[in-house]
Amino acid sequence: MKVIDSNYREKQTAWRRTVGRYATPAAFILVAVSVIAWAITFVLWQQDSLAQMPIVALIAIVCGVLGVIVPTVGSDLRAEADQQVQAAYGDQQLVTMLGAQLADEWTLLQHVQLPERVIDAVLVGPTGVYAVAMVFWNRPHHNEGRRWLLREDDQWIPLADSPTDDAQEAAAALQKYVAAAVAPRVAWVSHALLLPEEPAVPVWLLNQPEPMVEDIQSGATIAELDLLVTRLMVLHKTGNVDTADQPRGRQQTDPGYDKNQPVGDGRGRKQQKEIAQ
Repeated sequence: MKVIDSNYREKQTAWRRTVGRYATPAAFILVAVSVIAWAITFVLWQQDSLAQMPIVALIAIVCGVLGVIVPTVGSDLRAEADQQVQAAYGDQQLVTMLGAQLADEWTLLQHVQLPERVIDAVLVGPTGVYAVAMVFWNRPHHNEGRRWLLREDDQWIPLADSPTDDAQEAAAALQKYVAAAVAPRVAWVSHALLLPEEPAVPVWLLNQPEPMVEDIQSGATIAELDLLVTRLMVLHKTGNVDTADQPRGRQQTDPGYDKNQPVGDGRGRKQQKEIAQ
């Protein structure tokens, strides 16, 4: 199985950690500026310089408020960076499992950027195109139909966020850009317990590879697979639908190129290699 990644997780982790790292010193500076501004405001009040006092007081208030907010934002960003690291581990779990089960004719594109959203993963091969929503929650959950519930204090608590909806929305978004049916799937990449009960969207459990592979290989045969993979790789690389619609490689440079030549002569695979590089 070929794997194409955009380093999305690494980018998301890097900027969150960078901003989070500077949040604490920035907060100290803001608080110091606020204290100095309040001192200046007091001096201006003592000197009856009332014209400048409101401006300096406003600066003191704004810096003081920001000095309280910035550390909280920094802490949240650092926590989100840690979540991205956990998600990257889940991504690798899926790659390892699928790679051990699927042949080279399958391609997994991770974090496909569409104009309206990022899809966690897109798996494409001879028997289907799958838009996959990755779930790496670290507590026990239950999936009943479309509903997802969290186990907490011996109770099942319904969640507002639904990976089922996420997978279906991702499939619908991708469907607009490929000439093939896109099936939604949820991949549970956590070691925590999941209890699926007649899920509205099939759930892949990494500790149960046989049902997952059976589900993948039971889809309808994909016509012109090379061209479909090439189109998806262009979308994955550029995030630009217009670019994906444009001819690639020799179609742009060779006037003698026959676009109606039957698929299977190796051109699609050559284009794949050029795009991946």
